[in-house]
Amino acid sequence: MTPIEDPVLLVEYLTTARLGEKGQLTLPKAYRDAVALDTGAPIAVLQVGSGLLLIPEDARFRELCDRVAATFARHGT
Repeated sequence: MTPIEDPVLLVEYLTTARLGEKGQLTLPKAYRDAVALDTGAPIAVLQVGSGLLLIPEDARFRELCDRVAATFARHGT
C-alpha cells in the first residue's frame, strides 16, 4: 500500500502480525529501526474504538496526548 502523506502524520501499512501464545506481538524490524526502538523499549497501547494504537512512549507520545486533548477541548467533547 502507498503511504498517505500529511505534513504532520504519515500512515503506512507495514505488515500483518500474529499474537503469540503469551499475548506477545512482534513489531516489524523496519519499524523498530525507523523509530529507534530497542529491546525492552516502553510502548503505550491505546484503545481507539475496536482498534489498538501502539506508540513508542517518549516525547512524541506526550505530544500526541496533548494534541488529542486539545482537539477534544476544541470540539467540546
